[in-house]
Amino acid sequence: MMKKHWIAGILCACLASIVTASEKKETPRVSAPVTKLALFKNGVGAVVREAVPLSEPFFIKDEMTPIHGTLWLTPYTGFRMKTVKHPVPEPNEQPFRNLTATYENREVRISLLNGSGSVTEFVGKVIRPVPAKNPKKPLPQNPSVYIPAPERFLTLSLSNGEIISIDSSRILSIRAQKLNQTLEKEKETLMIMPEMKLAGPLSIAYLTKGAAWAPSYHLQLGADAKMRLSMSCVIINELEDLKDVEVNLISGYPNIQFEKASSPMAPGMTLARFFAQLSGQGDAQYNAVAKQRAGVMFNMAYASASEDSAARGRATLAPSGESEDIHYRNIGRISLNSGERLYLPLESAESTYERIVEWAIDDRRDDWGRPLRFDNAERYNGTLWDAVRFRNPFRSPITTAPIEITDGGKFLGQTTINWVNPDQSNILRITRAMTVIGEIRENELSAGKSSGTTSSVKQSSGVTIRIAGYSYRKQEIEGVLTLKNYRKSDARVMIKMRLSGELLSADGNPSRELVRFGYTTVNPRSDLKWETLVKADGETKIRYRYSVLVRY
Repeated sequence: MMKKHWIAGILCACLASIVTASEKKETPRVSAPVTKLALFKNGVGAVVREAVPLSEPFFIKDEMTPIHGTLWLTPYTGFRMKTVKHPVPEPNEQPFRNLTATYENREVRISLLNGSGSVTEFVGKVIRPVPAKNPKKPLPQNPSVYIPAPERFLTLSLSNGEIISIDSSRILSIRAQKLNQTLEKEKETLMIMPEMKLAGPLSIAYLTKGAAWAPSYHLQLGADAKMRLSMSCVIINELEDLKDVEVNLISGYPNIQFEKASSPMAPGMTLARFFAQLSGQGDAQYNAVAKQRAGVMFNMAYASASEDSAARGRATLAPSGESEDIHYRNIGRISLNSGERLYLPLESAESTYERIVEWAIDDRRDDWGRPLRFDNAERYNGTLWDAVRFRNPFRSPITTAPIEITDGGKFLGQTTINWVNPDQSNILRITRAMTVIGEIRENELSAGKSSGTTSSVKQSSGVTIRIAGYSYRKQEIEGVLTLKNYRKSDARVMIKMRLSGELLSADGNPSRELVRFGYTTVNPRSDLKWETLVKADGETKIRYRYSVLVRY
């Protein structure tokens, strides 16, 4: 009987040891490296990671901060995922910020400065007196940001069993054989819990911030109206180390409604922080940077609706499954460490161009038809720009970016080129035109007769009309646009003038496009466009007439 009890006790002990060993078994950690990355210009990237799944629960080694609503796993079923806090070894990058962690469980010799100026030495083992339940202290002005609590004392266990805590401000030196090169820090990690055997890799896809691409263009003008347009980009990586990652560059206007809110599965996410981000109050540092983004980080269409429609009919986008308004450019596989930047030439193409002068004339009347006051003649007469006109020679759209223009290797100017579809015509301003001058003269007509040519607008009687309780005078205006070319070659000029009123007649049969304005505008507004050739050392005049309602 005693022997049976003895054997049973041994078996129970063995089973207990087996259970204890199984309970202590560490959860495996699986790497999920980035395999694909698609970059927007605004610092948001579409990330795809792949992990080889296990049949048991496992941690994902890599940190992820997805944008809310963009975290998706493939396959979609057969597992669960949760966040788990557990200790993770990390490099001790700031060894003297936390002396206890740096020297914990190591024997040290500490030299202290006494109040009398003498030096005292203590030899002992560094211990942690009380494990901190929450070593992080919240900042009062922002509860979502944390800083480590300052360390005031260093505690030693002396050889005689005594425990002493030393004010760290009195320490002159610490001598030890070794430092703790790594520290165990409690971190939140994603745990995958398979409910069945997963066939193939586990794919994790999401949007996140931390990487962007910045495109640039170079327009080289040559002889015989020949040109070369080249495109390059710089990839900025602050996400993580990338190794042999397939990268796409995205052109288009990203519509990411929850860009400022991280997923509830992101590390360190709390209810307070999550709802603060949803209301637009979280991540103040990122929001400040976002407000300073230049317009080139987004895309703007250049031409009018009619030109866009015509160009869209000629455009041929690569059949990659993308929409016509979001263009993906595959640049192959790259390796780039976090903090590094990569310059890449992307493409170059030859085409033809035409040098023109663009004359832009703003509306010179307010919502009630009254003439605006201009502080100088230049603002009244509008601005003339030396420009170049060409079609997009690429099979892909030109995205909004800076562009440098040179002629025969000489720098002419730098400006912004807006979105241009394939084969769409585009006018690019280079610099102010100084050798072609434009001038405007307008005169009010009385009883259908010209009152002469003068730069001032004469007040004369006209037909009175009542609209919404206000009195308006209907007045006819005669205008003259004068162009003088001081060049030794002919100049082709494109005139764009915004006009308030009803156009009655105009030389040169200009195109006319109505412009939509608010309900306070009593006169229709139109964009008029002429294209004319001004001979070398010559002058051209264009006359027009319109009627306008002027409020008393």
